[in-house]
Amino acid sequence: NLLNVIPTLTLPIIVINHLGAAASAYYFLTFMLINLLYSVSNSISQSLFAEGSHGTASLRQLLKSSVKMLLFIIVPAGAAIAFLGPSVLRFFGKAYSAGGTETLIILSIAAPAVAAYNFGGVLLRIRRQVYSLIVMNAVYAVTINGLTLLWINRGLEWVAISWLIGNLVAAALSFLFIFAKRQHATPIGD
Repeated sequence: NLLNVIPTLTLPIIVINHLGAAASAYYFLTFMLINLLYSVSNSISQSLFAEGSHGTASLRQLLKSSVKMLLFIIVPAGAAIAFLGPSVLRFFGKAYSAGGTETLIILSIAAPAVAAYNFGGVLLRIRRQVYSLIVMNAVYAVTINGLTLLWINRGLEWVAISWLIGNLVAAALSFLFIFAKRQHATPIGD
């Protein structure tokens, strides 16, 4: 869990050190706004974890219904945030809208990747693939922080791109671990 939290704690520090206080304020506000959307996938994945851990229902069915629910909520909500976000940011001032709009749009596009990362982590927990979970979260933290440090001088949008790529890489890795250990772990089916 600590590896999961590292980017959330370090990115604001990296932004303020390299881009200054104004960019840090734009980043903070856009990230807080997008966290409303990310909390949906986090809540649904935690519900999947709670229900899937009991083993009384088919994990495959639980996963299908969770993904359907997630897509039903996250796609329109992500589009709404990307479309209405600049107006919301403008409420805090024109500078926030100008400085945070592109970042907010990229973070909205990242919502499915964040959801896939959350679901991958939950499935690894349910299947008791603890070492794979640790590796996935380490790759997540290193990828996001590493790319951010590499691209920070290009602007705040590149921090959001780093976030997107880190979530995609970690999600892909989690599903690779799940399928690679399928015969040795708790079945994902019935």
